Amino acid sequence: MNTLSIVKRIYYRLRKALSLLVNHIKSRRIGDGQYRAKSFFVNRLSLDNEHEAWLDVAYKAALESKQGVFVDVGANRGQTLGKLLSFDQNREYIGFEPQLDCCYFISEFIKENRLSTHTLLPVGLSNHSAVLQLLKRSSNVDSTASTIEGFRPADFYTGRQSIYVAKGDDVFSQMDLSDISIVKIDVEGGELEVIEGLQQVLRDHKPFVFFEVLNHFLVVTGQKLDEDTIKFRTGRNQQMENLLREKGYRIFNILPDNKITEIARIEPKVSNDLRITDYVAVHHECFSRFVENYKGKIIAEVTA
Repeated sequence: MNTLSIVKRIYYRLRKALSLLVNHIKSRRIGDGQYRAKSFFVNRLSLDNEHEAWLDVAYKAALESKQGVFVDVGANRGQTLGKLLSFDQNREYIGFEPQLDCCYFISEFIKENRLSTHTLLPVGLSNHSAVLQLLKRSSNVDSTASTIEGFRPADFYTGRQSIYVAKGDDVFSQMDLSDISIVKIDVEGGELEVIEGLQQVLRDHKPFVFFEVLNHFLVVTGQKLDEDTIKFRTGRNQQMENLLREKGYRIFNILPDNKITEIARIEPKVSNDLRITDYVAVHHECFSRFVENYKGKIIAEVTA
C-alpha cells in the first residue's frame, strides 16, 4: 500500500470518527422533562437546573402570577432557557442573543427537541436599531460581553465584534403576542437601553421584569471599580429605576435564602457576591398575586 492510500484511509477514518462525535446525541433531564442535545454541544450549553438557584422562587411566583410569553434578553448559553424548561415546559419563549455562536448552540437544541413554542432571534435589544460594537474579553462565547463603553475599564476587554441591535417595541409590534409575562434582561450594563426600548411593552403588558445590576467590583479580575466608573454606573441605574417607577413598578432585590426585599433605590455594593445582584420589578397590578404565589420571605416596605 502506497503512502497516498494510507493517508486517504486515515483521513476517512478520522472524518467518520469526528462525525460520530459531533452528531452523537446525549439525553439529559431538565426538571420533569427529558431533552436531547448533540454531545459536541453539551459543554457549550448551560442548561443546569441549579444555575443561579436563588432566582427560582421569584421566577416560579411570577410564572404562576401571569400568563404570556417569557422574553429572554441576553440568552447567552441557554442558562435561563434551561431554568424555564425546568419550571414550565409549555411556556412560550422568545430569546434574543447577538453572539452568533451562542445562537447556533441554542437553536440546535430547540430544533433537536422540537420545541415549537420556543424561538431565538440572533439580535440584541436596545433603544434604537443599529450596528454596534460588542466589547469582549474572550473571542468565544463571552458572558461578560457588553455594548456599553465605560461600564468596565477599557483594558478589561481584548476585542470587539460587530452585532445588530433593534428597538424592542419595534420588534414586538411585529409579533402577534397576546401577552408577555416576564422580561428577563442580562446584558452586562446595557439594561437601561433595553428598558428604554420597551416602554410600550411595559405599558401594555405590564410584565415582571427580572434584571441584573452588578456590584461595583470586577469578579473576573478581583478589582474594585474606580470612582469614575462607579459614578457612570450610578447615573445609569438611576435613569433605569426612574423609567420603571414611572410605569407603576415596585423594585425588589432578590437575595439568597428565598428572600426578596423592596428597595427605595438601587445601590450596588462593593462585593464579589453575585447572589445579590439580581432584581425583579413588579407592576402594582400584579403585586398581590405575586405575594400570594411567592414561597419565601418578602419584605415589601420601602424606607427612604
